[in-house]
Amino acid sequence: SSSDLKGAGLPAAAAAKPQPFKSQPDPQGSASTGGGQDICQFAFNFYKEASSQRNNKNVIFSPISVSTAFAMLSLAAKSETLQEIFSVLHFKPNEIQQGEIHEGFHQLMQSQNRQNASFQLDMGNVLFVKDQLKLQQQFLNDLKNFYSGEAFPENFKNVRPAQQKINNYIEKKTHGKIINLLNNLDPTTEILLLSYVYLKAMWNKTFNPKYTKEDDFFVDGNTVVKVPMMFRMGMCKRAYDAQLSSTVVQMDYKEESIKAYFILPDEGQMRKLENGLSCESLTKWRKLLSESSTNLYLPRFSVNGRFDLKQILYSLGIRKVFTNEADLSGITGQPGHEISEVS
Repeated sequence: SSSDLKGAGLPAAAAAKPQPFKSQPDPQGSASTGGGQDICQFAFNFYKEASSQRNNKNVIFSPISVSTAFAMLSLAAKSETLQEIFSVLHFKPNEIQQGEIHEGFHQLMQSQNRQNASFQLDMGNVLFVKDQLKLQQQFLNDLKNFYSGEAFPENFKNVRPAQQKINNYIEKKTHGKIINLLNNLDPTTEILLLSYVYLKAMWNKTFNPKYTKEDDFFVDGNTVVKVPMMFRMGMCKRAYDAQLSSTVVQMDYKEESIKAYFILPDEGQMRKLENGLSCESLTKWRKLLSESSTNLYLPRFSVNGRFDLKQILYSLGIRKVFTNEADLSGITGQPGHEISEVS
């Protein structure tokens, strides 16, 4: 027998198998391995905070990208500034050396940044720094060696050309997908931290365009919109999570290490699903998933939006770095430099 699955306000997540840090592969594919667990915990904390601040609007972000950016920034952080970053990223300095953390992210970025005929992922971070600041050579070396990161001097007082230069950089790195990232650059900026990720991947089992029809999509309990609804019939991995009153579907990409999970809550259960999402949920789903014949309906959609990462991260506990009490003395050798904006 087969059953119908039709998207209605469904959240989605993509996951990759490679785990950073000195961890052994988990035979069950668990999310609770080494540094992968830390990033997973950060991801769900970030999602819940972002979701609460956006008042039921779409939320899209890359937890690996954000966590990598602040792990990179921790190269320069000292004292309480460093402690706050590690705490929010769920790293415990008494259990893992700082060098191991940075080497773990280095391995993660190396494993993910690759390209072939069916898959391309470009992920990176960049600092634009007030041109009057002299950067420490050790910081620049670590930035390049661990994170393939770049740091550029910039005259932020010349707002328009500085903004254009930064926007052009991000547009190029994201293959034209992110344009005009900045539109209100503060001329008093000292350090601007930018994180970007570009993903282009092909489904292992594609949707035939001839079966795409206009259909209803339930944004919430009161809002219905017409969308181009894709359709695919056949075997797929799915499970029902009774605890979260939701159906989970795993969709594979041609790149075997990359999976996408679409979670469809029962009617009226979206808030219950969002509140209950956790790393343990991912582990449980992977154990519950089994192949069955399914009529799968998935809306063809495009999502974009802007986050105030500063506000979200401040709420999570990264605070000093955004104030004049920040200690980022590893950048210039002098304390007192703060992050003005994170995008």
